[in-house]
Amino acid sequence: MTLLYVLSDTLLYGCLAWLIGHFAVQLIPLPYRPDVSFSVRQLRLFILLIPVLFSSSVIRIVRYLYEDIGFWMTLRSVLLTFEVGNAWIVMSILSVLLFAVTFSKRQQRIPLSLSLLFFMVVTLAWADHASSIKGAEGVVVHTIHALSVFIWVGGLFVLGFSSKTEHNWQLFIEWFKPLVTLCFVLIVGSGIYLMSAVIRIDDYPASWILPYGQSLLWKHVLIFPVLILGFLNGKASYAQTNQDFNVKRARIRIEGILLLFIFAAIAWLGQQEPPHSINDTLQTSGSGKLSELIFPNLQHAYSDITFEPTVASTTLFVISLLFTGLLIFVIKKTNDSMKILYLGIGLSVSLFCTLLYSLTVFL
Repeated sequence: MTLLYVLSDTLLYGCLAWLIGHFAVQLIPLPYRPDVSFSVRQLRLFILLIPVLFSSSVIRIVRYLYEDIGFWMTLRSVLLTFEVGNAWIVMSILSVLLFAVTFSKRQQRIPLSLSLLFFMVVTLAWADHASSIKGAEGVVVHTIHALSVFIWVGGLFVLGFSSKTEHNWQLFIEWFKPLVTLCFVLIVGSGIYLMSAVIRIDDYPASWILPYGQSLLWKHVLIFPVLILGFLNGKASYAQTNQDFNVKRARIRIEGILLLFIFAAIAWLGQQEPPHSINDTLQTSGSGKLSELIFPNLQHAYSDITFEPTVASTTLFVISLLFTGLLIFVIKKTNDSMKILYLGIGLSVSLFCTLLYSLTVFL
């Protein structure tokens, strides 16, 4: 079931990003708007999927509790008394309203749709760990974090998968690049705050022995190939007028797909127990299967964890450098987009293993 929850959350984030990207592009005046098309039927399908996909958070809690008081009583209790249940009700109402707006032909439907999507993102933040720990402050910061991600990914999705011609492509890229830079700065700042709400920054390397820390690490290492691809794409691919349009579009699609992997890492992170105390979490829940493989002697306690290079981590780091060099070469010298995806994943995996094998656990 965990994989099903992860898939649901990943698709939920993807739907929200695509919808935000779609309606945001509609705000651009027609003479400056890129040539993108997205059928109303697909648009409405994505909107209807949001409450369905978001319901996985409710189902997970209900399945955990229902044996004591029965399924329907548990469902009613979760919907009415749990924050995630209240959030699902609000998300469903907002989805119905957004679905109704798609039948309107008035120009005001675009800002109204974006307003409804904004409140959906706020609702998503409300149901997250940070709101239960930091209250309203956590909701605000998580909303900024999620909106920045959705704007970035949504723009890539729309441009990569919905654009039909190169019309106004260059105009869009010229303002989209600085917007992405702003989004990335906001993502980093708000991300540090959200991470510190769960674990101390100094404990971040030590948290890698737990499934939560490993999920967080996956999320962070996956950003490296995205940054390389985004920077070099902007310099050497989709911003160039002499580059073939299909190559440009394919590069943006790959960048969007890599960001979708980050959505999957975030979804996986949401299924893990937050380690407010690493030692306590280790004693109650164990270290997880991956840690048992890498640290076979680790059981339910440790005296210290240090971060220092080992033969294995150094070898893996050299491999990650090779992946980086190959990724840069393929982006700059070839038109093969699928190799970029494979090399980006290879870079992320090698970096992940490099950092894990750099830990030394003292029992």
